[in-house]
Amino acid sequence: MARKTVFDDVFRTMCQKLPHLLIPLINEAFGTHYTNDEKIEQLRNERFEKNGEIITDSLLEIKNHTYHIECQSNDDSKMVIRMAQYDFSIALENVVALDDGTFQMNFPKSCVIYLRESDSKSRNAVLNIRFQDGEVYPYKMKVICIEDYTQDKIFEENLLIFLPFYILRYENELPTARKCDKDRLNALLEEYQELFSRLENETNDYTDLYNFSIKIINHVVKSASVKRRFMDMGGKVLELESERLISKGREEGREEGVLIGREEGKLQQLIELVKDGVLTINDAARRAKMSEERFKGLLL
Repeated sequence: MARKTVFDDVFRTMCQKLPHLLIPLINEAFGTHYTNDEKIEQLRNERFEKNGEIITDSLLEIKNHTYHIECQSNDDSKMVIRMAQYDFSIALENVVALDDGTFQMNFPKSCVIYLRESDSKSRNAVLNIRFQDGEVYPYKMKVICIEDYTQDKIFEENLLIFLPFYILRYENELPTARKCDKDRLNALLEEYQELFSRLENETNDYTDLYNFSIKIINHVVKSASVKRRFMDMGGKVLELESERLISKGREEGREEGVLIGREEGKLQQLIELVKDGVLTINDAARRAKMSEERFKGLLL
């Protein structure tokens, strides 16, 4: 069906690795009041139809309610048609037989997350479905545009799942290798420094969210020197993760915890950055203060 992108990969990975981040998103989209420790059941994302495979970004269940969330990188007024197709496929697999001999299909509660700005046609799209008796029923889905949320609102509402895509609101302003407004770039970097600092202070997920953010930045930013300046912000984050593990080792009264902390906290994050293509092996080995050959051994 739709071609996968780095945005899909990051969103789906967050849904799988950090499913608790979906709770504030569901509360925001559907007006629910689930607590952060609510039990989430991840449902199967793949479905096979005659014309090919359908893969949803996130399908989950909370308290017997099914939620379907899609991440859309570009404005698309026809997204409502694809969502109806997805939801019909999901509902068809879970038809309920009632006591009176009839059957019932229950559509999931659906939401599209637009990563970039979307127009009114996309936000208010409706698919009118005409049945054989002539009755017409409107199909709608909830639409959320990340660009509508300021940094303050994201943190206030705990919508941290939006942060890796924050850079997209500045996509058209980002400098290239040939053109660079230094004042604008410095202002953007300062904003991101504040964002990462707030992330560090307000959640235990800052390392993962930082890495997801860098993955998107690395894809969106075209200038190598500008990419480097974003990545250099990571030194503090990597060190903080190392310090957390060191502190844990000390609290347990084990001296080896200090060594484990340094090794796991810093090296593991460098390994992830290399695997994501953010750092070269040479850069990572230099930061880890070891030879390239030794670092390559850690990637196996």
